[in-house]
Amino acid sequence: LTVWLNTPPERIVERLLLPGLKALRPTLAGIADDGLLDYVRLGLAERIPCYDQAVVHFDATRLESAAQVEETARHLAALLRPYL
Repeated sequence: LTVWLNTPPERIVERLLLPGLKALRPTLAGIADDGLLDYVRLGLAERIPCYDQAVVHFDATRLESAAQVEETARHLAALLRPYL
């Protein structure tokens, strides 16, 4: 079973720019913050043909608070139940 946790590039960049998170990604070391969105968009464009083959496509945009994470986890678990 493959799951695509789909998130818009803008949201990915917002998360990467949280204190300390970009530093955890060695491939981003030479990318300036103002060039990060273009880098993420390009990377996603290259990967979408593979990601699009996932059995389950899931919007993972709403993961900003503990309540949203909990709600999202419940929703994802419900989507996956038929496959387990």
